[in-house]
Amino acid sequence: MKVDDDNKMGATARGDKKERRRRPVDLELAPVMEVKDDDRVG
Repeated sequence: MKVDDDNKMGATARGDKKERRRRPVDLELAPVMEVKDDDRVG
């Protein structure tokens, strides 16, 4: 989870903060967010 957070902060630091604030259930949506991040980065 630590690495995931780091990756998220580095990959989508612009819109990630907003999404993180909007979704307090980040832990539960971790796998889904990972896929979304991948799509965004791509």
